[in-house]
Amino acid sequence: MSREKQLSQLLAETSFDDSFIMGYYGGGNFGDELLFEVLQHTFRQQGYENISFLYQKPDEYSRFHHDLGYEPVDSASKIDVLKTVWRQRTLVIGGGGLWGLDVNVNVVLMSIMLFIARTFLGKDVYLLGVGYYGSTGWLGHIGAWLAGKSATQILARDKESYQRFSKINPRTYLCDDMAFSLPKLDHIDVDNELRVLEERLGPIDKPTIFISVRRFKPHQPNAYQTAIATWLANNPDQPVIMALMEPRSVDPEGFAFIKGWQNRRPGVKVMDFDYNPIVLYRFFKRHHAFLKYVGPQFHVLLVAHLAGVPSLPIVYDNKVSELLNRIGQKRQIALSDLAVTDIQQFITAAE
Repeated sequence: MSREKQLSQLLAETSFDDSFIMGYYGGGNFGDELLFEVLQHTFRQQGYENISFLYQKPDEYSRFHHDLGYEPVDSASKIDVLKTVWRQRTLVIGGGGLWGLDVNVNVVLMSIMLFIARTFLGKDVYLLGVGYYGSTGWLGHIGAWLAGKSATQILARDKESYQRFSKINPRTYLCDDMAFSLPKLDHIDVDNELRVLEERLGPIDKPTIFISVRRFKPHQPNAYQTAIATWLANNPDQPVIMALMEPRSVDPEGFAFIKGWQNRRPGVKVMDFDYNPIVLYRFFKRHHAFLKYVGPQFHVLLVAHLAGVPSLPIVYDNKVSELLNRIGQKRQIALSDLAVTDIQQFITAAE
């Protein structure tokens, strides 16, 4: 039987002032930026002042986040990273399915750094709302073992992650992904940013399909873009928003795909990710009566769920399956099996 502890409970027990927050922040991925925005506001609510955070492109921080006075540390400056590790009392991994299908060398290096900091420097290490999945490769398993052994406590964001981390570290608890706390952050003012997005997209006054695209690694078989393209061609009059959940500079091919459909169908509205991530939650919440979401992204599925927007349950990794289980979605469609009929049936259901 799993032991449960939410982040709010841990914060009531432990002060995280004087911490260095690490994650895959600053790369422009919607989910990672959402996790950081939620976590920094959560820490600010606790009154923490001495917080540093790892960020890939500090010059673009204000593009996605509110400045709460915390210190960005450029991940490209290894000296600055090591100085911050030495200086700060606590090291925090702030959410994300880091040890899963999308693991990379940087995540493993970060895991090694945690192990060294805990073993030789005596730092406290906390993994908050993290994921570890059997879909990862050998690098991911090594990284998860190192990070797990380093941890003072682990809050695992779903049952599979809890089971896997519990075998490494008995101080593991089951929790929710940090983005589940979005409804508790309604005091955050993003009205101006939301207005800009709504002006860009125009009125949402009829049933509209919100479609997101994402990059996949070459070894990840999927029929997603083909199915989306076929459905779009077969439904020329359906109002559609096509969204890239990264900046167009990060995924120019993905942006070219959605822009190409706008050129073929002028009624298609196009957006890439260049806004505070909380804005999408507020947008979904405001227009949920007219929206349906089609896309494979973990955190867009979660945001849609929290905002009351129906979603097509597409699964490309264990972490998405775990999320759908958590929100009570029994039907799950493997990305490799996605067919045009699945999209059409979802859109026409209960209209």
